[in-house]
Formats: sequence, structure tokens, C-alpha cells
Amino acid sequence: MADEKIRYPQIPSKVWWSLREKIKKSPNSPISETFISVELGVQTTAAKAYLSEIKAVGLIDDEGRPTERGKNWRLDDEHYTQAVEQMLSDAYPAELIDIAPPGENDRAKAVSWFETAAGLGQGAAGNKAATYFLIGTPVPPNEPPTTKPSNGAAKKKVPPKATKDAATTPNDVSVDGPKIDVVPINVNVQIHISADATGEQIEAIFLNMKKYLR
Repeated sequence: MADEKIRYPQIPSKVWWSLREKIKKSPNSPISETFISVELGVQTTAAKAYLSEIKAVGLIDDEGRPTERGKNWRLDDEHYTQAVEQMLSDAYPAELIDIAPPGENDRAKAVSWFETAAGLGQGAAGNKAATYFLIGTPVPPNEPPTTKPSNGAAKKKVPPKATKDAATTPNDVSVDGPKIDVVPINVNVQIHISADATGEQIEAIFLNMKKYLR
């Protein structure tokens, strides 16, 4: 019965790593709903919920200032690992950590645990499992998350201009449009010459053929 009352964290990856980047830059500055809402582009109600989750895992105090755990979490050394272990130990039962160790990233086992032990539906269990592995990330990412589009928007790529071939074959004809394949036409001409035709008459026939069939 007690497990049914336990609330497990649910925090998006973007919010999670942006928070760490914020604490890195200003370890003594408070984290507010306004920061989460405006800087990370989430609705006010969602920002309030995320702030509550961040407090629950012990990264900030009631005034929103980073705790000792939060300051350790921002570092890229053994202090980060220590902070992660503390959060996992405080937020999740040892049973889950044993069944689906965060370092192994066995999502199927974690989802199954949240469905069975916590009594959650498949969708909710998937979200909780995602946050579980997020919190337990063994090594923090090297690059900070992108929260805003840069001012220098990606320029449209201009396709290279088509170059004309140095030479074209009779079958490759293009006039300001798509390539047109010209189909060659074969003409068969049959000539009937009378058996009593003279040599001069036969020669005249072939001369006329040559003139009209050029």
C-alpha cells in the first residue's frame, strides 16, 4: 500500500540538462519558474511542476538555490557520480536499481517494474522509466542542450547550376526543358524496276532516289 503513494520523478531531458548547464554557469543563483518557463520554452503550469520535481530530487532548496548536491552534480568528475547515486537512492527503491541498473539502460525491465510495482499504465510507466535512466546517466553529455534557435538561421542551400555538356548526342535533345529522347525512324523503300529497263533508266532511278531521300 505504501508504494502506491510514492511519487516518482518525471522530468524532460531538455529541462534536466539545461538545469545542469544553468547551475554550471551560476552555481549560487536561484532557479525559478520563470527561468524554466521562458528560457526553456515550457508553459507556466509545467514549469511549476518541473521545479517541484527538481526540489524533490534534492538539486535545489525551497528558495530555488542549488544545494550541495546540485553543485556536485554540475561537475564533470566523481562529484557528479556521487550526486547521481544520492538522487537514485533517495528517489527509487533498491529493488528497481537492482533489476534495471541505470548503466545498463534496460528500458523494458524498468517499464515493467513501474507497471507492476508502482501500478502505472504503460504510458506513465514509460515516462517514469525515461526519467529514471535520465537521472542515472553515468556520464553527463559533453554538449549543452539547445534551448533556443540561433540567430543565424540555417541558410537555404542553393543547388549548383546545371552545366551544359560539351557535346550532345543526337538522342539527347533538350530545349529549355527536360531531356527528350529522340527515337530514330527507319524507312524501308522498295523499288520495282522493269526487266526491260535500260542501264540509263536504272541509273536515272537511283539518282532521283538519292536526291529525295537526303
